[in-house]
Amino acid sequence: CPCSASHELELKALFDKYSSKGFAFVGIHSNFDEKSDITLEHFKDSKLPFPVLEDADDSSLANEFGAVKTPHVF
Repeated sequence: CPCSASHELELKALFDKYSSKGFAFVGIHSNFDEKSDITLEHFKDSKLPFPVLEDADDSSLANEFGAVKTPHVF
């Protein structure tokens, strides 16, 4: 979505700054109302330097972490 896409440059910058210090980065796509093939294609095209995985159909991982917005970073 345009909201989360607007944060991709910052996410790349955080990865560049902290991954060399041992921090791990993984994206989780939790919007169950969006088709995974379309969203995964978007993340591939955005060239994020870390993997983006799909959450369960009920967004259980996002719920477990308490995510309340897109994007939400932990």
